[in-house]
Amino acid sequence: KDHVIADVLHNPTDAPQTITYTIVPISPTGCAAGPSKVVVITVNPTPQVVPSTLAQTICNDGTTNVTLGSPSTFSNGLITFNYTVIATGGVTGFITPQTGLPKDHVIADVLHNPTDAPQTVTYTIVPISPTGCAAGPSKVVVITVEPTPHASISTTTPIICDGGNVDVTINSPTITTAPGNLSYVVVVTSTDAGHLGGTASTGFTIVKTDLPFIIGGTLTNSSDAPIVVTYTVTPKLGGCTDGPQQNVTVTVNPTPQVVPSTLAQTICNDGTTNVTLASPSTFTSGVITFNYTVVATGGVTGFITPQNGLPKDQVIADVLHNPTDDPHTVTYTIVPISPTGCAAGPTMVVVITVEPTPHASISTTTPIICNGSNINVTINSPTLTTIPGNLSYVVAITSTD
Repeated sequence: KDHVIADVLHNPTDAPQTITYTIVPISPTGCAAGPSKVVVITVNPTPQVVPSTLAQTICNDGTTNVTLGSPSTFSNGLITFNYTVIATGGVTGFITPQTGLPKDHVIADVLHNPTDAPQTVTYTIVPISPTGCAAGPSKVVVITVEPTPHASISTTTPIICDGGNVDVTINSPTITTAPGNLSYVVVVTSTDAGHLGGTASTGFTIVKTDLPFIIGGTLTNSSDAPIVVTYTVTPKLGGCTDGPQQNVTVTVNPTPQVVPSTLAQTICNDGTTNVTLASPSTFTSGVITFNYTVVATGGVTGFITPQNGLPKDQVIADVLHNPTDDPHTVTYTIVPISPTGCAAGPTMVVVITVEPTPHASISTTTPIICNGSNINVTINSPTLTTIPGNLSYVVAITSTD
């Protein structure tokens, strides 16, 4: 009498099971047994949680997709779930703790990874029995959140001369679980592709293992104005949103040019030259200047050599004197100078021909003659000219009566 049935019952299934006790009272006097009684014990299962995945890798700002399934049923009520979350690297986008979530609840958190390396978000999920029994065994789901890929691009040569070397470096701090999916697309554009030459490429792709990647070589500018070359790098992680673009520019200055208003001129003795030093060339800073040297034949004077730092549209207006009776030349060799420290441009040569002042000699072998006699007057000249047809002598004859 007063016996307590205190069995520890284990249900190895996922559904309620019954234990039936049939109890028969026995007389101590040998009489017949009394009527039996039946006691039925329902043993609910231990609650189980079966996540749709135990591990998942998502892009930065991607959404988790974990369904909280369970095979467990109970004598009354439905299973629920609680979970807590721990994240590395300051990942955000989740709420912890969460309680009372129903069966087939989907964890759909948008997770943000603010770093340049993969980080993890760990969900520890506990199944809760609706019958007040102990919680079931927890399950751990680990979500790996890839970083948004980043790139850096820099140059040690932001401004170069025509034919100068370019040096652009591409690097990245990004680490990923799948390095083979990480790439960097580089696109090169310019303000004047038609006049840009050298090693500039329109576009190519590099991978993480290539970094740091250096774009080198020479760039040429066949125009008369600076050309801006823009290098744009877009970091890509397969299946994820592209990272922010980064760019750097390299400006290629032109070779300076001089365009004299004339390359040849003929002037009279003691005449003035008229040569304008023009140029189409422009630069990132400053304006073109000109230097020149002068070489003359025949002792011609009236110029200064050398001349340096002459501005654009300077007029060479030298008064040139030719002391001889022949035409002589004054040769100006003009060099265009870049204001940005680049090499001088191609020289131009201007040749000025200075005609001589014409001279004449007149003589006679008959300074005194008789009435009716013959006169003999000779006119001559040592002068030579580049255009003999333009050289003439006007003779005027006067008398006292």
